[in-house]
Parts: sequence; structure tokens; C-alpha cells
Amino acid sequence: MGGRMMKRFVLFLLGVSALGSVADAGWRRARCCDPCVAQCAPNPCCVSAAYVPPVACATVEQIVLEPTIVTETRKIQVTEYKQEPRQRTYTVNKLVPRVENRTRTIAYMETETRTREEKYTVCTTVPETTTQEYTVMVPYSETRKGTRCVVTPVTKSIEQPYTVMIPYSETRKGTRCVLTPVTRTVEQPYVVNIPYTEQRTGTRMVWECIPTVQTRTVCEDQGRWEQRCVTVQSCNPCGAVGHCCRPRLNYAGCGCDPCASCGSCAPVCNTVTQNVWVPNIVQRQVQCTVYTRQCKQVAFTYTVTLCRQETRSRTVQICQMVPSQQDFEYQVQLCRPEQRSRTVQVCEMVPSQQDYEYQVQLCRPETRTRQVTVCKLVPEEKTRTISYCVCVPKTREETYPVTVCDTVSEEKTETYTVCVPVCVEKEVQVQVCKMVEKKIQVPAPQPCCPSTPCCQ
Repeated sequence: MGGRMMKRFVLFLLGVSALGSVADAGWRRARCCDPCVAQCAPNPCCVSAAYVPPVACATVEQIVLEPTIVTETRKIQVTEYKQEPRQRTYTVNKLVPRVENRTRTIAYMETETRTREEKYTVCTTVPETTTQEYTVMVPYSETRKGTRCVVTPVTKSIEQPYTVMIPYSETRKGTRCVLTPVTRTVEQPYVVNIPYTEQRTGTRMVWECIPTVQTRTVCEDQGRWEQRCVTVQSCNPCGAVGHCCRPRLNYAGCGCDPCASCGSCAPVCNTVTQNVWVPNIVQRQVQCTVYTRQCKQVAFTYTVTLCRQETRSRTVQICQMVPSQQDFEYQVQLCRPEQRSRTVQVCEMVPSQQDYEYQVQLCRPETRTRQVTVCKLVPEEKTRTISYCVCVPKTREETYPVTVCDTVSEEKTETYTVCVPVCVEKEVQVQVCKMVEKKIQVPAPQPCCPSTPCCQ
């Protein structure tokens, strides 16, 4: 009994699942063919509703416009440049140097020492006591009267109008352009540069230093030192000098007294042995090595990286934006002016005259006397001898060479290239987007579903 019940239960479950798959398949076919069923299908109650799907779906033919890229050949005007050789003549100025001897007069100054007698005045200070009058300003105070302007504030109320901007919102309608993206696949050619290497041969300039033996004349001083006796005059030595008037003048060694003359010093002759260089200039030939630079061409091999172009194709997704007009509403914030009034407190300053007293500090002059010690300068005339240097102008003539450049004109002919524009007509390939008509099959419109609680 248990086995039979189990078999019946399994058969019952299989039948229920088969009925569910048949109902689901019928609902899917109805949804694909009938638009009304597609609206009612999401509700679970439509499965149990008494609806019979149509047996066959009707289709109609409809013409739509499809954008297509078409390649067209068009003629355009292109400006090209061709090279044209021309000649022109120009003048070149050259400077030809030549040496010219000129004579000039040179002015120079020679220094000459001279002496002169000069009288000068020396002032001696002598003190003296005198009576001196002076004025002293004695201060005192005085009371005076004056008038000043006093400003008193007075407050009053006045009516003042003012304008207030009251905001309000307003709904307006407008039209905007909405772009809808449309994606399509296009085959696009592109060029790829493929690198490759190539061995080339070239020449370059190389500088070399070549040694050359040359002979030069060298001067040598093969002199010697000799001892010679030289007579030197000097003054007798003196002891310490006290109270010298001008010690800086004692530079000639003429005595201990700087104020004395040079004749009072008795010279003494002494003999001194000195080393003297006796020159002997000898010329001799010396060989030396000189390096001379020479240029020569050397061949070498170098590697050059080049590129060759290869055309390939790829599939590119192109997105085009299709414009469409759409109405929308928007809020605008505006303001309307409104006149109002308010009471304002205004403060005015009223001037008035007021008397007042003030103190003034004054000074009166008063004459007084005092004993003052005054130093007087008594002039005394003296004579002195001054040595001075005078610059005597002299002139001399000398001859000097001058390089003068003469300008020589020379005409030359030059060939140059000019690019001349030429208008040429060429054919180019242009891709144009055109709308092509295409026939497609669409489902025929079906009557709408009845208004049942299921569809609502």
C-alpha cells in the first residue's frame, strides 16, 4: 500500500509541472504577438484569467530611414607651389687696407722745482675782561576774553519713503534640444609605421696632429758677477735731538738740527764693495718639435632606423547624437518693487556763540650786565721760504703708421628659387551620410485588452 501511494504522488507532481510549462509557453507566445497581453502578463492573476491567446500573429510592412555612409568623388580647387629659378645682381663693398704714415704733435709736461719768499701772519691770543650787556625775557601771564562757536545737537523725526523688492516665483515653458546617442559599427582603415634598420656609409672630417722638427734662435745671458769698489758720501753721526721744530725735514742726513742748512754738515767719504752683474748675450740654434693640424676624410658606417607604412583595417564603434525637441517647465524667481514709508530720527547740529576766558603766557624783555673774559688775536708778520713744483708744457713731433681702408665696389650675380602658386583641380573622396529607405516587418496593431481587474 505504501509503494502504490508513493507512485501516485510522484505521477501527480509530474502532471502538475507539465501543466505549468504548457501555460507558461502559451503566455510567452501571447506576449510576443499581442501587445495587450504583454501589459497584463506581469500580474500573476493573468495566468488564471480566462484568456485565450491568438493562434497567429499578423505583420505589416513599414518603411524606415536608415543613415548610411556613402563615399562620393568631388572636385576641389587646390593651390600648389612650383619652384622657379631666377637671377639677381647685387653690389658687394670690400674694404682694401693700406698703411699710411702720419705726423702728430705730442704735448707733455715737465716738472721744474722753484723757490719763493712768502710772508705770513701769526695771531697771538691775549685775554681781556670786559662788561657785557644782555637781554633776558621774563615770563608773565595775562587773562583775555574771547568768543567761540558751540554746536548743539537737536534730534527730530521725519517720514522717509523707501522701496522694497518682494520676490515671487513664476512658471514658464520652454523647448530644449535632447541628443539621443545612436551607436553603429564602421570599418575604418588606418596606417601603421613599421620600423626597420638600414646600414649606410658616410665620410667625416678628422683632424690629426703631425709633429714637425723646426730650428729656432735662442738668446742666453751667460754673464757673471764682479766685485767693484764704490765711494759713498755720508754725514757724521749725531746724538739724540731734542725739541726739533720739524723732524720730517731731516731726510737728507745733513745734521741733527732740522732747522739748520745743509752746509753745516761735514761729509765723510767711505769705500764700499758691491756685486755688479756683467751681461754676456750669446745666441744659439735650438731644435724644437711643433705639431701641425691636418684635416682628412675618413669613411665610417652607421645604422639608420627607418619606417615603412602599412595599411590595416579595424572595426570602430561610432556614436552619433540624434537631436530631438522636448518641452519642459521651469521656475523663474522675479521681484516686484513696493513703496513703503518709515519714521527716521535725524540729528541736526545747531551752532551758537559763547563767551569764555583764557590765560596767555607772555614775556617782557629786561636788560642786565655781566663780566666776560674775551680773547683777542694780535697779528704778527713773519717770512718763510717755500719750495714748489711747476709743470712746464713742451711739445714734440713723432711719426706713426695708420691703417686706412678703401672701399671697392664689386657686382655679383646670384641665382635663387621662388615658389610660384598654381591653382590645380583635384578629385577627392568624401564620406557623406545619407538617409536610405528600408522596408521592415513589424507586428500589426491588435485590439487592446478588456478592462479586467487583472490588467488594471
